[in-house]
Amino acid sequence: MRVLRIVLDTNVLISAIIAPGGLPDQIIRAWFLRQVSVIMCQEIFAELEDVLSRERIARLYRSAPERKNRIMQAILVAAEWVSALDERSLPLSSRDPKDNKVLACALGAHADFIVSGDADLLVLDGNPALGPTRIVTPRELIALLYPPIDAQ
Repeated sequence: MRVLRIVLDTNVLISAIIAPGGLPDQIIRAWFLRQVSVIMCQEIFAELEDVLSRERIARLYRSAPERKNRIMQAILVAAEWVSALDERSLPLSSRDPKDNKVLACALGAHADFIVSGDADLLVLDGNPALGPTRIVTPRELIALLYPPIDAQ
């Protein structure tokens, strides 16, 4: 089976860091098990660093900083780093322009999926300008990776 290439929105990465055991954390575990490949660009990484430096967020992972450090180090070393498209040349845009960096990264890398909890991105799923790239929630990606076994 081909490994899915995914772009994780910053909200998913933050949730994986601050909420062990949640769906975003399960996606990170799937990545560590090489069941998916995480695509990263400098623009998303810069936003991640900015959000993690905010006091309100820092308080949420302060009791376990090694978790944040492990995930950040994994991104630096093991993510597939790409150059994002110029946001001005995107074939579509989010109703929140701050989300265009995620679209630019995914489209520049020809990613299979964008994983996000952000309605401004999720509403774009199925837009022909995305080509084969889908935009899904963490729950939807986990269901694709680990489909339920039919009890037949």
